Amino acid sequence: MNRFIKGTAILTLSTGVLFNSIPVKPQQSIVKAASTASIEEILSKLTVEQREALQKLKATSQEGLQLPDSVDLESTDNLSVIVEFKDKPAKVAVIEEATNGNSLSISEAEQNAREAQETFKNDLESIYKEDLSENKNVFKIKLKYNSSLNGVSMELPANKVKSLLKSKVVKAIWPNQVIKVEPPTKTESNTEAKKIANEVFPGINQLHDEGFTGKGIKVGVIDTGIDYNHPDLTDAYKGYRAQKGVDPKSISPSAVKGWDFVDNDADPMETTYDDWKKSGLAETDPLTGSTFYTEHGTHVSGIIAGNGKNNADYAVTGVAPDADLYVYRVLGEFGSGSTESVLGGIDKSVADGMDVINLSLGNSSNDPENIESIAVNNAVLSGVTAVVAAGNAGDRSYTLGAPGASALAITVGANDTKTEIATSKGTFHGTVDVKADMKLLGKGFGDNEESLSGSNYSIVQVPNSGTEADYKSIDVKGKIALVNRGVIALVDKIKFAKNHGAIAVILVNNVPGEGFIPTYLGSSYGLVPTFSMSYEQGSELTSKLDTTSLFSFDEMGKVVDEGSKLASFSSRGPARITYDIKPEVTAPGVAVFSTVPSYMHGADQVGKYEYAYDNLSGTSMATPNVAGVAALLLQANPNLTPAQIKETLMNTADPLNGNYSVFETGAGQVDPYEAIHSKTRIEIMDETKGSYDKKGNLKTIKDLTGALSFGVFAPAGTNISDQRSLNIYNNSNQAKTYDVKVSFQTERRGSLDADDNGVMIVTDKSIKVDANSKKKSTVAITVPKSAKLGIYEGFVTYTNQNNPDETFQVPFAIKTVEEGINSLTMSPQAFTQVFDSAYSGQLIYTNAIMSIKSHMRTLDVVLVDGNTGKDLGFVGTINGLGMDENITYGISKIFNGYYYKFTGDDDQPIAYNQDLAKPGYYKLKIIGTNDAGKTFSQDAPFYFDNTAPKMTVNSSDVVEYKNGQTSVTISGSVYDKETEEMHKLGMSFNQGSTKVYYQDQLGGRAVSVPVNPDGTFTATIPTNPTRAMLLSFYSMDAASNKTFKEGREIFVTRDDVTYGFIQPEKRTAKMGETAHATLTLNKASGVKQVVYKFYHYTNVATMNITPHSSVADKVNVTVTDKAISSGSNTSEATVTITSKDGVTPLAGELKLADVEFKMGNVYTPFPAMFPAYMSSVTVTDTNNTSKVVPSGNPSIFYMENTSSLFRGSKGAEAFLGPTGSATQSIDYSKLGVNVKATSSNGTVYNGKNNSSVVFEIPNLPLTDDQYEFTIDFPGHFTVHKDFTIGFHEDGKVTNQNLYYKLNPAIAGDVNKDDVIDVLDAIYLQTYWGTNKRAADINFDGVVDVKDMAFVEKNYLMQNPTINNAPTPKKKYKSQTLETVKSSLGIQ
Repeated sequence: MNRFIKGTAILTLSTGVLFNSIPVKPQQSIVKAASTASIEEILSKLTVEQREALQKLKATSQEGLQLPDSVDLESTDNLSVIVEFKDKPAKVAVIEEATNGNSLSISEAEQNAREAQETFKNDLESIYKEDLSENKNVFKIKLKYNSSLNGVSMELPANKVKSLLKSKVVKAIWPNQVIKVEPPTKTESNTEAKKIANEVFPGINQLHDEGFTGKGIKVGVIDTGIDYNHPDLTDAYKGYRAQKGVDPKSISPSAVKGWDFVDNDADPMETTYDDWKKSGLAETDPLTGSTFYTEHGTHVSGIIAGNGKNNADYAVTGVAPDADLYVYRVLGEFGSGSTESVLGGIDKSVADGMDVINLSLGNSSNDPENIESIAVNNAVLSGVTAVVAAGNAGDRSYTLGAPGASALAITVGANDTKTEIATSKGTFHGTVDVKADMKLLGKGFGDNEESLSGSNYSIVQVPNSGTEADYKSIDVKGKIALVNRGVIALVDKIKFAKNHGAIAVILVNNVPGEGFIPTYLGSSYGLVPTFSMSYEQGSELTSKLDTTSLFSFDEMGKVVDEGSKLASFSSRGPARITYDIKPEVTAPGVAVFSTVPSYMHGADQVGKYEYAYDNLSGTSMATPNVAGVAALLLQANPNLTPAQIKETLMNTADPLNGNYSVFETGAGQVDPYEAIHSKTRIEIMDETKGSYDKKGNLKTIKDLTGALSFGVFAPAGTNISDQRSLNIYNNSNQAKTYDVKVSFQTERRGSLDADDNGVMIVTDKSIKVDANSKKKSTVAITVPKSAKLGIYEGFVTYTNQNNPDETFQVPFAIKTVEEGINSLTMSPQAFTQVFDSAYSGQLIYTNAIMSIKSHMRTLDVVLVDGNTGKDLGFVGTINGLGMDENITYGISKIFNGYYYKFTGDDDQPIAYNQDLAKPGYYKLKIIGTNDAGKTFSQDAPFYFDNTAPKMTVNSSDVVEYKNGQTSVTISGSVYDKETEEMHKLGMSFNQGSTKVYYQDQLGGRAVSVPVNPDGTFTATIPTNPTRAMLLSFYSMDAASNKTFKEGREIFVTRDDVTYGFIQPEKRTAKMGETAHATLTLNKASGVKQVVYKFYHYTNVATMNITPHSSVADKVNVTVTDKAISSGSNTSEATVTITSKDGVTPLAGELKLADVEFKMGNVYTPFPAMFPAYMSSVTVTDTNNTSKVVPSGNPSIFYMENTSSLFRGSKGAEAFLGPTGSATQSIDYSKLGVNVKATSSNGTVYNGKNNSSVVFEIPNLPLTDDQYEFTIDFPGHFTVHKDFTIGFHEDGKVTNQNLYYKLNPAIAGDVNKDDVIDVLDAIYLQTYWGTNKRAADINFDGVVDVKDMAFVEKNYLMQNPTINNAPTPKKKYKSQTLETVKSSLGIQ
């Protein structure tokens, strides 16, 4: 990924949330090659279906379901997928059979492919027979692929997708993903500049003069479409164009070359301005900045085949202006499309007989084995030269995208070209003249910046950032606008100035020390001459500016950049898995001037093509330059194969100006002239895995190329050697002798010094090749075991002895690594789970921080017992494709306590439902599997702790201090048993790791108190001079277990004021227990009446208040107690205590009333009263003067649970929502659901029959007993799950509020025999048309075809939640599923 947090790249475990990197002290953990038994064997034997059954897992083979985790396969919503068949496209099949020494005719291969399509069609009728009886449109085949892929794209409900695998012709099901154009980079965001002339590829005109124009060569552009009305393109474009009165959808695909796969018609016109106006959607995508209407395909087409026929000064002549151009529109609005459309474009381009195809598009996945890459490989094997953009993902290694990673494609990076930019020396004329240096930033079409010299112009400062609104009170007409850089795009600043009449613009840089703005916009529509100025000179000029100031351009000059530098945005290789040298070549891709639709310059330009051009940058622009050269090569020699074109382009490429790795530039920049005229070609005979066999395994195919990609090796203390054979072709009429030179490159992306490390390339020193002949040679590389690990790269060059100008280069590279996983650390190393209460900042999962030494295809995560080392269960799988070596990654939420137990059962080695780990010491083990199937493991410890620490506060409940005293001191200690255990295990924790806080509940923030390593603490707390304080002390251990029940509250007040308080006899009380608290009034004097007001929870405890025994004969007590709102459990009590007549006024330390709390029998984590629930205490004296006195209360009686609570979701297949979770809106109390837990001695504990989606089984005894949980949904498998419940503390079992995550019950078992078979179909038949609840699976009031659909879907399944389920029956007394359906009239 390209996202970093403090240098740490972020990954997720399938799905997850990014987290901030947290510094941790790493633990010692051992890396080792994993054993060949145990968990590794289990993981290697998991089928695709078994992996899919586990949450958070991703498919790791190239067959079966290849859909991402985010796809909900239980949803009824439609899903678009690509279905790949086992049989190959005809041309590919012929080539593969020939490679294997077998004979297969093209007609036979075509017949096999057609039969696969027909078989699939028949299979669909069978698989979805029942669904089709209700809905004829249950599925829709959108596209058929026959040439680059054998398969279809189709749309059907997501919950029907798995059934496609029942067809014997289906190999894999792929996602129909979003594909985008490699977004062109507007030149305002580049430091590179526009070229001198209007050649899209400098120097190409020389070839045109020689007659090389691409004549007769068919080039297919797979992109956003084309504006074929552009005068520079209209003759080059040979495809269908809109005709008045003809619906392009009525045109047969077989009748035309090219196609619009977005609108599914024959007209591949771009998404137009008019399309946007009709859409009602936003003009610009706020996330990407792309406009609704598109230009990309038109720009690409102009680079390839523009023929310069526009009656305009800026007409564009492409690389192959006489080529026949066809367009496949696969990307629509906002430049976005789908996999199915791209595959359709590739497929039809092959069927249409394209010679060259251009794909300036892709996704960010550097995967040479994904469906787009394989389709491109198949196109090449069919004889089509495929030229693909590397991508614009920037200058890190492995940023290559797909299908750019395709082994057989020509993948293209972008470089700049020679540029010249005008400069000027000017003078600001004011009270003091100020000299200024400037550099041209951009100008409009036809502008001549030199015409500005020799005159004085008024200059006006545009306020703020130069937006449209900033011109409201200024006049720049006929003047120079002085504008500051920043906030909005540079081009917008210039256009606003032009729209208000400015004759020129000076843009002042806002970055001190940077000099000129590092950007060049070139010539573009809607601009005026604009110069950039440094921050320093601009600041001086601005400071002296007034309304009479003038400015002159005194002296014009220019600067020249020789170019041939790699663009910063150009994606780098190598390819993942294959480690191929990619891109193979580069080409001009910076500020390439080409055709665009007229509407790109505004609504007023629609249909006007004089200025329908623009400078765009990207590998998207470099790619058509190379596609055009490929067309010229084919014109020169129509017999060239795609491999020979690739080899020629690479052999004759020129090095760039800069120190680049071969993984950045391949062989270098394409040299069109040398490529056309070269009589030498060097062909490396390599191989790659680039096509699938009928079993879904990647086959090795020939890869004839122009690079020596030796790949990756793990020496492991041994010498490494490898070699490649190559052929040197001399296609001239004279014998030639080539001198061979090997040049290693160092410090190119970290490449190492070969000489220092004894790395050698061994090959012929010279090679003589006869005229029109070839000669075989070998290039071998040796890496001694003493060599440093890393990359060794360079070039082997072949130079004609008689003509040193004939030099041909072959890039090479090898990488050596230490295999395995570098490090693994858990952060945090201790965490908890939410049981009774949750709070912000609670650590309820752990994250992994790790790096790999060598590439891993997958990384499986396993839970291990930290004490015994036993593998306990499976957690999930990480896709390793996007992970770079020796880069630190954070894997978010890698473990939250839930895992799948290993069962020891070969048929179902991993449990169907998750378990929640018990508290204790664990390790998380990551098992990496590399591309060769070899495994490596690394583990790291963590602690799962669910128990709060013990805290002692050495203080009474009330602390009184002297008037004027500025602080009080309170000490105490904390002890956490689990922390002590972690310390003994060598983890970086001690008692000081527990945090202690206090917070004034009457108003104040939490304050941290330092804790010593032994757990002691002392808090010096400032007093509040204006009021009392109620200090809540609480602690939180390293796992974030917080003291709720175990906390303390201290009331702090002056010793010379009267205050009220509620004093409980203890902090907690058992369920059903009666506990007491006392209403007190302290420091009292002359009291006649006291009124206490406080809140309490009636669902926690009932309350009864009576006079305290010490004053029972002196006071009367009245109580009013009412809920604060209707139905609320919160009640406000008002207790009025009045002295009896004739009683001496009360004084001193008074205990006035006894508050009796009768604890309820239903557990709640709330106390009867939270701290500070005493809202007021009002005291009236003998003079009838009343005043509110300070008051407070600690927590009053947290409930001690005497039993445990088991909870979970009432999930059942027939009652799932769109996201696959249980529907919330159903009244579950009416469904007949039975939930219970049965102890080992047979005692049954029934769950509550409530309406909620969450079930509860309360009152489970505090024992270590194992329970069997069952949830019985009518018409579904009964779900069984064994569990234990309760924590252990001081040798006792304590209560637990346990929530279990269970898979939904599977629908169809109406007769409750733990299998879904013909007997269930017969049961439905028996009650057909009735409302029999057991048979009415979906509870819609009638037993009908919808219920039978569940039986069909899950037919012959066994209950996965029990052992030894019965064998399902296909036939009973001559009845089968088909006969039952037939008798019910179900087709």
